[in-house]
Amino acid sequence: MSRTDPQFNLRIPQELRDRVMAAAQANKRSATAEILARLEASFEPAHESSIVFDEQASPDSSYTSSAQLIGALTEVQAQMASLADKLRSAQERERQQAPESSGKE
Repeated sequence: MSRTDPQFNLRIPQELRDRVMAAAQANKRSATAEILARLEASFEPAHESSIVFDEQASPDSSYTSSAQLIGALTEVQAQMASLADKLRSAQERERQQAPESSGKE
């Protein structure tokens, strides 16, 4: 990324900013790099996730430092939060559609 790339100003809740900053520090990158990595990952198909779970692997076989493990866990947490948001949206759509379908019977 260069300084000539377009800028994008964004307001986010303080709690989310704090989480981004902690993840960036854990991953040893800037907040901008952390946000870009997470945004790019959100456009990848789920099966192409960079996180691989191997129950047979030893705890330190995939990660060389606790910071990498924290970064991976933070990414999983973000993915879970995204899925929870999608689930809540789907449930809300279903609740909104339920009265319509029951009234037509």
